[in-house]
Amino acid sequence: MIINNGELISKDDIETMVEAGPLLILNGVIVFDPDNKQFTEDKINLSPAQRSAIGINSKGHVLMVTGSNLKMIELAKIMHELGCVAATNLDGGASSALYANGKYITYPGRKLNTVLVVYDSEDTMSLPVQSGEIQVLLDGYKVTFDVPPMSMNGYTLVPLRGIFEAMGVDIVWEEKSRTITAQTDETTVVLPIGSRTAKVNNRIVQLDVPGVIVGGRTMVPIRFIAESLGKEVKWDQKSKTVMIISDTLERSKKNN
Repeated sequence: MIINNGELISKDDIETMVEAGPLLILNGVIVFDPDNKQFTEDKINLSPAQRSAIGINSKGHVLMVTGSNLKMIELAKIMHELGCVAATNLDGGASSALYANGKYITYPGRKLNTVLVVYDSEDTMSLPVQSGEIQVLLDGYKVTFDVPPMSMNGYTLVPLRGIFEAMGVDIVWEEKSRTITAQTDETTVVLPIGSRTAKVNNRIVQLDVPGVIVGGRTMVPIRFIAESLGKEVKWDQKSKTVMIISDTLERSKKNN
């Protein structure tokens, strides 16, 4: 049963419906009030957090928005400034993400089970896709991961700890800044998750694809990691295999 302003609405008249809250805008006016007890928790009403919202403007266009470190009233004002005549808060925190124009704008902190997709063609979208076909060889030996490698925008990402352990490299994970530091006798790599900028021996390096957290697992770009640590990386398209060569003898064989 669906009721709008006290009137029963037939579900046959509705094409798509999103259940969410609290309500932010109605009839072009911001209606969210943290004191109306629509939701009682301060983390929802008052505290800054990662937020997401959906709204509709006067032309009937649907807007989906996500942002970080926003109070609920700030989210309402953003939706109002974007021209929404009606808008509501969606799930937030680590339960939301936005992927647009071939890259993540904001990243999820846990596995997501609901996706709202907008597309304007039948072309395949370049979303991160897990692929059991991709395999990784380190000096000819297959590297086994507890979760499979994934492809994003044509680049292979692998589980953080699995690849560093295979290479025998110790890492330090800084939870607050979500930054990985890997160190050998000759090289120090600093990789902030979600950033397209990393450091190798204090030299700034631009990444083709950032490290991401998917389903609670940290995935890192394998080519950047391996090459930063002085290894050679080859890709075999036919077998979908990443080949990492670190042994001098193996490199010599490869070149001959």
